[in-house]
Amino acid sequence: MKPFAFLIVLFFVIGCKKGSNLPDEDAGKIAANAFSYINPQGTPFADSIIVLPPSGYLVNSNNPHQVFSGSTFVSKPYWETVSGNKLYPDSDIFVQWKVKDLASEKVVKTDTTTDIQLDLFEIGKYKLTQYLYANAENRRSAILALDSASKIIEVVNSREIDSIMIDTLGFASPYLHAGLDPNAPVDVFVSIYKDRADLENQQPPLFQSASLKGIAFGAKHLKFEIPDLSFSPSFIRRRDINEGILLQLNVQQGGKTYTLLDNEHGYIVQTLQTGYLSNDNSSLLEELRLRFQSTSLRINTSFTFKN
Repeated sequence: MKPFAFLIVLFFVIGCKKGSNLPDEDAGKIAANAFSYINPQGTPFADSIIVLPPSGYLVNSNNPHQVFSGSTFVSKPYWETVSGNKLYPDSDIFVQWKVKDLASEKVVKTDTTTDIQLDLFEIGKYKLTQYLYANAENRRSAILALDSASKIIEVVNSREIDSIMIDTLGFASPYLHAGLDPNAPVDVFVSIYKDRADLENQQPPLFQSASLKGIAFGAKHLKFEIPDLSFSPSFIRRRDINEGILLQLNVQQGGKTYTLLDNEHGYIVQTLQTGYLSNDNSSLLEELRLRFQSTSLRINTSFTFKN
């Protein structure tokens, strides 16, 4: 995969500090951190690169009530005996989480639950640290931590365009196109704008494909050539924000340009998350489908990462 800027991603680096500040009854044991990220499919990942959208963004455009509610980290601290055995207690290890914004060096969130739902709404880098304490008083005073572990989290918003395909190019459109001849060939191309305002202000698109020439309506399995290092923001967006990226399927005929489809119509758009995380691939794939009657357009994008 190719590198790029402005990703939406989580990058983890873990580090631990051991302490020996134990109560007398726990002498001979060492407390140790064990917390991991749980992806939306329920798979735990202890130490890896993770890709996620900002909290509050739609994960399925067909369901405006289904939004990404933050990344889940599940904790399972344990006592380790001198002989190396792990003892998982029910209640005698006290957990505290701190989230620091690395740009401002300010702590933006604290939590004392065993597990944490980390909701990060802003793009940037954060440090998530889990501390273990022998008692609640030490936790309140933030002293004598038995152990700590940290992960560096980066939230970004840009995707590499992997492929754009038209399953079927139909003539039907939610727009009226006087003068467009369904029996004559057309040139077909795809444009991506930052938002509707950029289009109306005649700003250049973020991406525009090369045209497929002389295509007949009803043609199937059309594939656009994608130049190297072509990027786009994610198509997922905040539920409470109407403005956002504008994707258009356009045709040209007789010197005129017509927009067949765009992603401003909720009944057309379907966003699918086709993958979240893998230890060896470190990528998240997003497939956006625009559909209207017989026409179906698919655009596949992905996050990639570099340590």
